[in-house]
Amino acid sequence: LVNIQVPILFKHVIDALQVAGATPGVTEVAAAGVAAAGIPVGVVLFYGLARGMSAAFGEMRTALFAKVAQSAIRQISVRVFENVHKLD
Repeated sequence: LVNIQVPILFKHVIDALQVAGATPGVTEVAAAGVAAAGIPVGVVLFYGLARGMSAAFGEMRTALFAKVAQSAIRQISVRVFENVHKLD
């Protein structure tokens, strides 16, 4: 759901930088100074940080549960293998 809203959020960020009635290419940053860009730039940076943390936590979760998953798959495989050989 968040991935769907990200382009819309970026649209609003870019629109916030545009000065009403200004010529194309003139942003609020150029008209009002660097302080006007603080919030939109902060939103973009926060989004990048959130995406990075999400990826890092996903990788950490995969690393922590890899041993558990491999053990479970091994146990099931051994049971199936033994059961198939008992059928003969």
